[in-house]
Order: sequence, then structure tokens, then C-alpha cells
Amino acid sequence: MSSFPDLSDKTGDDGDTTLFCGKRVPKTDPRIRVAGQVDLAQAALGRVYAHLDESDPLLLELHPAFALLQARFLMLTREVATREKHKEEFVKEHDQVSKSDVAACEHYCEKIRAALIEHKIAYDADAVFGPKSSASADFYYLRSVLRQAELGLWSLRKQGFTIRDPLVKLINRTGDLLLYCAYYLNGK
Repeated sequence: MSSFPDLSDKTGDDGDTTLFCGKRVPKTDPRIRVAGQVDLAQAALGRVYAHLDESDPLLLELHPAFALLQARFLMLTREVATREKHKEEFVKEHDQVSKSDVAACEHYCEKIRAALIEHKIAYDADAVFGPKSSASADFYYLRSVLRQAELGLWSLRKQGFTIRDPLVKLINRTGDLLLYCAYYLNGK
């Protein structure tokens, strides 16, 4: 018989929560807000993952990319929720979001963009606002969630928190990828 930890430790009932490094902070701490935004994006990513139709070779090719993005978003959340004095150590000890993750996302953006051109799917700024499918609507919704997370990361950086470039760039490029996917699904 396996055991499962008690996830309800009731220590948050006083309005505080624990950073990844163990320090208690108010739930209103800006790092917690941004971690929550990325957490929401990660949950929504699971929802759009379900729309990657296995009968479409291009969408099937995105399966590993989206699985990687979910893992990277988890690490991004942990990095954001780590105390400043522990960030450098955290980055060294964990498999972090990197420039290669950003490059991989850019690669998939170009693949989807090429498919849009190949299938003669015209750019229409209004198309994503009137999606033809729940799938394209979900992709566009996740893009909107990611934009909020990106704004949160920039806000933290402006407040003096260490936010590495690959974190912001991965969120931004993922938003681009999702927008391309929304157009692709609308045009199919």
C-alpha cells in the first residue's frame, strides 16, 4: 500500500504561504501572485494539450513540446518563488529554463507558421476573437493567461527581483506559439 502526503497542512490559514526555499511570506507577495499566474497557465496548458489531435501530424509533433513546456513552467514557478539569496544556488542545482528551451519554442513557432502559409490560412486579426472551434478558443485563452504571467514577470524585474531572460522569453514565445496554433485550428 502506498502512502500519500497530507497536502493540507493548514499553515496558510493566517494569510501566509511558503516560498519554494521555505521562507514564509504573505500570500499577497508579488512572487506568489506571479507563481499563481504561471500555475494557471500550466493548468490551461494541460487543457490545450488535449486538443493536439493525433490524426494531424503537425499537431501530433507538438505533443513533446507541450509536455516540455509544462515541465518548464513548473520550474519557472519554483524559480520565481525562491528567495533572492537562494536563486543562484537554485539555478545551479535544478534543470532550469534555458536559451535552448526558447529556441525549441521558436522552432515550433516557425513550423506552425510555415503550415499556415502552406495551407493558405490568411492572417485575420479578428479570427481569434471569433474562433470556429473550442480548441482555437482554448489556445487563445491560454495565450491571454500567459500574457498576464509575462506582465507579472516584468513587474517583478522592475521591483528588483532576479528574473532571468530565458524565463520571460519562454513565456513570450509560448504565447506566440499558442497564437499560431489558434490560427491553424481556425483555418482547418
